[in-house]
Amino acid sequence: MNDFVDLTGKKQDATILENNISLQQAQTKSNVPSYDLLQDNLAEAGNLVDEIVLKNYLTKLTDLEIIPLDDSLKQISDIRLFKITEMVYQKDEYSTYKFASVFNAVQNLNCGVFIVADSNGQNTNFYMGVRSLDDKRTTKSLKDTLRNALSGQFPGVKTIDLLDPQAEKFIEDIQSKNIAVVSCVAQNKDEEFNDNERFIQGLEKLALAMQGQRYTAVVLAKSTPTEQLAETRRAYETVYTNLSPFANMQLSYGTNIAFNISNAFSSGTSKGSSHTTNMSNQKGTSYSQNITTNESKTSPGVGSSVVKGLVAVASIVAAPATGGTSLLAGGIAMGAIPSGSKTKGVSESESISESSSETHGVSDTVNENITESNTNTRGLTSGTSDNMQLTMQNKTLINTLERIDKQLKRIDECESLGMWECAAYFLSDSQETAEMAAGTYKALMKGERSGVETSAINFWGRANSKQLPLLREYIANFIHPVFEYRSDSVTVPVTAASLISGNELAIQMGLPRKSVCGFPVIEHADFGKEVVKYNHISNGRDFVLGKVFSMGEENDTEVRLDRDSLTMHTFVTGSTGSGKSNTVYEILNQLRKVYSIPFLVVEPAKGEYKNVFGQFSDVAVYGTNPKKSSLLKINPFRFPTDIHVLEHLDRLVEIFNVCW
Repeated sequence: MNDFVDLTGKKQDATILENNISLQQAQTKSNVPSYDLLQDNLAEAGNLVDEIVLKNYLTKLTDLEIIPLDDSLKQISDIRLFKITEMVYQKDEYSTYKFASVFNAVQNLNCGVFIVADSNGQNTNFYMGVRSLDDKRTTKSLKDTLRNALSGQFPGVKTIDLLDPQAEKFIEDIQSKNIAVVSCVAQNKDEEFNDNERFIQGLEKLALAMQGQRYTAVVLAKSTPTEQLAETRRAYETVYTNLSPFANMQLSYGTNIAFNISNAFSSGTSKGSSHTTNMSNQKGTSYSQNITTNESKTSPGVGSSVVKGLVAVASIVAAPATGGTSLLAGGIAMGAIPSGSKTKGVSESESISESSSETHGVSDTVNENITESNTNTRGLTSGTSDNMQLTMQNKTLINTLERIDKQLKRIDECESLGMWECAAYFLSDSQETAEMAAGTYKALMKGERSGVETSAINFWGRANSKQLPLLREYIANFIHPVFEYRSDSVTVPVTAASLISGNELAIQMGLPRKSVCGFPVIEHADFGKEVVKYNHISNGRDFVLGKVFSMGEENDTEVRLDRDSLTMHTFVTGSTGSGKSNTVYEILNQLRKVYSIPFLVVEPAKGEYKNVFGQFSDVAVYGTNPKKSSLLKINPFRFPTDIHVLEHLDRLVEIFNVCW
């Protein structure tokens, strides 16, 4: 037989353990979840966070099913496009923020905006347009708002509207045998590159890289309502709150062992006997005589009816509590209250009694009680008395929380600048061209902090022939394709779009900063748009010189010159071909025709003024070549009579000094 040695060093019979094995198995069930269960739940939650919150599903859109586009959204009347034929930028001004202002003009109008770059292999044409998403406002008003915002931020830009038939024909001609989709968040390559000279993320880089290729690029953005932005914030905050307790976990391990045995035996015997003898003898005699005189008169008891009523009420009130006994008690109480009485009478009685008794008793009692008890108690408690506590940090979860923090900071920016859902689509009959365009665009857009969301390129080609028509329907109607994402626990509709702010959208949808084939870009210097006069009194002696020409376009503001102001020195400047000579021609022509004022032009070099004004009979032209024109002859020693000779000599000396 095996022996068990306890902590005191004494040996105990091992059968004690065998007989009480059930005590070791009967343990109290713990409410604390097991570590393995927590790990499984966290793994499932982590997968959902990676897929939904951090948008890892963007890397496998090709494997997801496309939800067909509703027929009600296939209307060309909901789309308006205009072609940009010439882009104008202001010199030394950062244009990215101006594009952000353009798109923010329609951010709250529940619509989509898009830019289309269409290349035929030689020229690249750029289009901009809007897509209406509700019936609260007309598509034309949305287009006018967008175009006016573009003209306001970039004065001089030239556009051409596409009517519905033209737009429909343009969309039908888009190639679509191969489609590549780019999902990313645009950021500056360097925060210091904040001017047009050093900006290297413009779409002209894409056009130049794809020169000679036939493709169509569609950069589409959908505005996000304020309510959805608030819900997105709450969703991120909820996910963060639910995951944060598990970023740091403490694990404790411990067991304890205790063994006890008790054995008790008791035995007892009791005996007793008793003998009792009783004897009594009693005799008695009594004699009594009574004489009584009584007089009585009966009358009703005062207050008996009142007391009777009170007792009755009391009994009724108490009846439910006493089970009816209070009703009986009420009757007794009423009977115990007498009425008033008065009695008269005479009575006489006499009695004699005698009694005698004798009692004998004998009793014997014998008692015997035997008690015996035996108690045997055995117990076993099993565990380990050693305790160990570990603190574990889930680094994956901590990094996830940090990324959610970054998303919340981006939402702060979106609350100020607006939030958009943006993605870029590249369509071509050549798989190589579509993939090259998508890769080039993604490389241009990626910046310092683009990793806050997953970036991906998805491609649909010959192997996805069934999905291509569904995908093209969405893109042709300028709506983000909707995919069905399924996991073990949820089914969610998703798109290829990333959530971006207005400033980030300005990078992704910014027009080229430099000229490319088919898209001229002109840079102008900005100057005043109004001629300021300090004398507001009109004397009727002014004339129209022309209209203000600024940023490549003519304004309606007239420029008027006062005739008398021409006696002052005037400086006319400008680059070659800007119109300096034509401006002076117009001034002289206005003076000659309107006011008949004579003038003198000294032009020793080109002879342009002779060609312009020499044809008029009232104009005399003098030159330095006697074979082509008359010579200007002046006697320098002739002067008016009211001028002193010394004064005239001083002026001649000044003229000679200038010539020298």
